[in-house]
Amino acid sequence: MKFFVKKRLPNGRRHIYLCGVKIASYKKRFDAGRLHQNVFLFNDHYEKQIFYKQQLPKNIFINGEGKNNTIRIHTNTNARRIEFIFDKNTSNNVCILDTSGDTTGLDMSVIFLPGDGNELTIGKNTVINGAKIWIGDGNKLSIGDNCMLSYEIIIRATDGHTILDRSTNMLINHQKHPCVIGNNCWLGLRTIVNKNTQIANNTIVASGTVLTKRFTEEYVIIAGNPGKIMKTNVTFSPMTIYEFLNN
Repeated sequence: MKFFVKKRLPNGRRHIYLCGVKIASYKKRFDAGRLHQNVFLFNDHYEKQIFYKQQLPKNIFINGEGKNNTIRIHTNTNARRIEFIFDKNTSNNVCILDTSGDTTGLDMSVIFLPGDGNELTIGKNTVINGAKIWIGDGNKLSIGDNCMLSYEIIIRATDGHTILDRSTNMLINHQKHPCVIGNNCWLGLRTIVNKNTQIANNTIVASGTVLTKRFTEEYVIIAGNPGKIMKTNVTFSPMTIYEFLNN
């Protein structure tokens, strides 16, 4: 007979017995510092997994629940503030921040709503000055390389709630296409990007535009609600007008 025995119960509590008599009971304190998602830091030369919030790059926060979600963060990511929030009913999501390069930083919140297999990818040299992103229901969202996103940007790669046909009770707001923002795109202040939206490479989106469909033509300006092509054969530079005129 063992004189000193520890037993773990299904609810996580531990009982301590001395000579068959319970002398103590306790439950381990939750380790708030441990990450409950799969988080990797990577660059061109190596990749490593991190396990604790204290190991996250500065100004990056991961909250919420969910299971088996993966976040890959380039070691050169310049975060002013990035927050990932996982709903408890979301799992197997993948988020890749490949934002290496000389950028002024990222300021965004990414909210993963219920659903499995959501994917978010943000490319190299992309700047996000202020965005709130919702993704759920197994949808995909990609933001390309060398993009400039202004302040108060809203991106919803899912409606979040159901819309039903009254006569058949069938769901009518399915996700039909991935949400895509191409390379070298400039989204102005308070742009709203809805599900099933695509904008091609080298696109300018005017302030306050509401994007609701797919655009495949490059070198255009899109404006309005809903967004329409207003001008073609245009491009842009990240330089200010003053810098351009005095260059």
